[in-house]
Amino acid sequence: MVDNDNVSPTLGPVVSPERAETSRTSNDNIHADLRKKAVRELLETERTYVSQLDVLQRSSAIAKNR
Repeated sequence: MVDNDNVSPTLGPVVSPERAETSRTSNDNIHADLRKKAVRELLETERTYVSQLDVLQRSSAIAKNR
């Protein structure tokens, strides 16, 4: 597909090996995968913090009862 906005004065028009729609879809998929990865990492971090908080609260409760 010829991209009329990107025409090189020496080489002529820039030809894309794939259709623009396919490119956008690929980029959308990459961005969706990155968003999913970020959400998974955030959830894992939250789980870690919650479990650490739980341990600290139990330790605090045990210390108060002594």
